[in-house]
Amino acid sequence: MKKIFGLITDNDNLETLINKKKFLYEKFLSEFGEFTVLNLKNLKLFNKSTPTKNVNIKNTNLLNKYKIYTPKNARELKDYLMNKKLTAFLNVGKEFEDFYIHRLLKKNAVNLIILMNFSGFGNATFEKQVFKNKKIFLYSLSKIFRIYLLRVLTIINLFPKISICFESNQKAVKKMSESIFRKINKIIPFIDISYYQKIIPINSAAADLLMESSVKPSEEIITFVDSNFISGDRIDREGVPNENVISKYFENLSKFLNLLSVKFEKKIVICLHPKSDTSFYKKYLKEFTIEKYTTNENLIKSFIVVFHESTAITSAVIFKKRIICLQSDTLGNYTNARIDRYLQEFNFLKISIDKANEIKWDNLLESLNSKVVTYDDYIDRQLICDKFEKGDDKVIRILKENFL
Repeated sequence: MKKIFGLITDNDNLETLINKKKFLYEKFLSEFGEFTVLNLKNLKLFNKSTPTKNVNIKNTNLLNKYKIYTPKNARELKDYLMNKKLTAFLNVGKEFEDFYIHRLLKKNAVNLIILMNFSGFGNATFEKQVFKNKKIFLYSLSKIFRIYLLRVLTIINLFPKISICFESNQKAVKKMSESIFRKINKIIPFIDISYYQKIIPINSAAADLLMESSVKPSEEIITFVDSNFISGDRIDREGVPNENVISKYFENLSKFLNLLSVKFEKKIVICLHPKSDTSFYKKYLKEFTIEKYTTNENLIKSFIVVFHESTAITSAVIFKKRIICLQSDTLGNYTNARIDRYLQEFNFLKISIDKANEIKWDNLLESLNSKVVTYDDYIDRQLICDKFEKGDDKVIRILKENFL
């Protein structure tokens, strides 16, 4: 039986998925000569679209490196995996429409891997807003029910367990390792009810970037890290913002970034979220350089980094960059709740773009410099757990030891 490694997803946004962890996947290519991307979007429940033909999709030079397979139905998936033992990173949702995919992964005995190496904050940070809006309450209630139902179906062996969870957030590692399910397993070892069979701490992607980077940090530009103003998470909870809110947000953001650029005589670079619409942002921020998939490269070159909320900010933290966290009423309750979580953890300098006229520019640089020295505790707790082995290298080593 051939043993292979890969990624399992259920959507066509393959370029974004590959780019997010492309350094790791390229190491798999170098180590094993191939890496399989298995797109199971056709196997979603209630999928009314015409099934994609069973072909290897070749969209970009990036994707051409990988074996991409999109089965039309469960039979094609079974036939494809016959005589193969797949160990794959799981990127499938936990919506009701995804449950059939989880069932098929169990029936086909795929080894599933979760990789959490960005040390950000999950959507649970938003739940404190849950009772403020009926739509948010119903959405959150449905989400909690789905997650617990999935866990129950895992416990009774209808859905697959996660073979290994790689986690860079040491607080999360401790919480998962001390969960009630693992405590029960210790008392009754012959009944395995844990969702994660193994939990392994690794260095964060930011730490790997620091260890691998051949580019020396500089201070050439000011970078704005976009978090997608009209994100799916926001729409699910609050709906699509109206045109007045959109216009006001971009007007205030543009004004602030221009003031910042003039003050420090630095060029502004907008680093778009992978899911943001480039043409949409160019409509409102055409005076700035707008890029996608170059966030880390630009963070390393930044004099100041500006953001709302983004896991990418950990790279700015580990490179000891000056960071401004922007707030605005136009961002909505969901995004502002996530912003609050970042401010609680890091104590970044906070600025409201709705009140740009009130900014005290004279001591801004001094305030930013004073915040940088506070990063060390977070870096030690959340980003670096191993000073001698890169996270990506550890993932490959552990997977080889367990599945080859």
